[in-house]
Amino acid sequence: MEHSRPMTSNCARLPVRLAAAALLAAALARPAAAGAALTIELFDRENRGAVDDEPTGINIADCASNEAWNFRTSLSSVPTNAHLDVWLGSACDQRANRDGADASDCVQVYGDLTMRVGYVNFMVEAPMLVDPHAPGCAEVKTTTKVWVLILNEDADETVYNSGTYDVSIDTQRPAAPVSVTVDFGESRAIVSWEMASSTAASEQWGFRVLCDPNPTGADADADADADAAADADEGAEADGADAGGEATETGGEPGGGCTSGGAFAAGDEPIDAWYCTGQIVGSAVRVREVEGLANGTEYHFAVVALDDYRNPSLVSTVVCTVPSEVNDFWETYEAAGGRAEGGCTCAVPAAGRLGDVGVPALLLGAALGRRRRAARDRGDRR
Repeated sequence: MEHSRPMTSNCARLPVRLAAAALLAAALARPAAAGAALTIELFDRENRGAVDDEPTGINIADCASNEAWNFRTSLSSVPTNAHLDVWLGSACDQRANRDGADASDCVQVYGDLTMRVGYVNFMVEAPMLVDPHAPGCAEVKTTTKVWVLILNEDADETVYNSGTYDVSIDTQRPAAPVSVTVDFGESRAIVSWEMASSTAASEQWGFRVLCDPNPTGADADADADADAAADADEGAEADGADAGGEATETGGEPGGGCTSGGAFAAGDEPIDAWYCTGQIVGSAVRVREVEGLANGTEYHFAVVALDDYRNPSLVSTVVCTVPSEVNDFWETYEAAGGRAEGGCTCAVPAAGRLGDVGVPALLLGAALGRRRRAARDRGDRR
């Protein structure tokens, strides 16, 4: 027995076909549904050899040099009836944050960038990332979010797809070192300093010493000193004890321990030409020896702290000293008319400083010399 089937005329099917065609046309008029979220990649920075070199965020030097940050996003297809924008700010995927009363939340950097399959590149300078609303280098510690938005060209500019990238920023200076002192030696000086006990470790990542005159020349080596910690922790305290002499804090002004004003003063913003050491890495480092100085020349010294973004503090208090030739005890004793042999090797200043040695030390050395000579004479008679 055959089953009967309903009969449908072509006229009855026409409304259905028209409705399907209308739906297809509406679908073609809008972009296809978005896939995975867009990925934004930072592929080049002007001030770094590689984008992941430390510090990875923006510091004072990066902002001051208008460093270019080069980004890109990748498209696997190009949607129709849509455009690509770049924005900076918070929640820029919300229409209210891009215009209207809350437009101050987001700032448009690029509008309607050309879309193509593959990479779409764009560049933003550091001052714009530091403050999108008033580009510049204000002292801030914050994070700026970069948005890439593909927006549908409808009345509400709904988001077809989006991606973000966070840029960390620290353009604040750390606190300057305190209690800066300097001791002299022969053709050298030993500079020491302290940090306030409340200073966070991130605010004393390292240090640099400033010299005037600068024994390294106008462009001090900015590379990290590989032996900084070893020099400071193992040898410099002993060197400082041997060197003798003290400095007077002067703030870079004539008077006190300084007979003339120097190139820098306390509270100045440091410049590269003043640095006579590289980056002295280590929050526990508190002393540094500076060599290659000219004896008899007055030198001005100061220190800056570096935070973990390598931002320098303002210049510390300035201290002064004059390196001079250093003789051992017997050179000084014999210069004073003594003829005894042997004895200790205490280092004392060479010229004009015999009084610092003291009469007891001279008498002790003479007694030791007489004892050695008497013992040698008895050995000769035997």
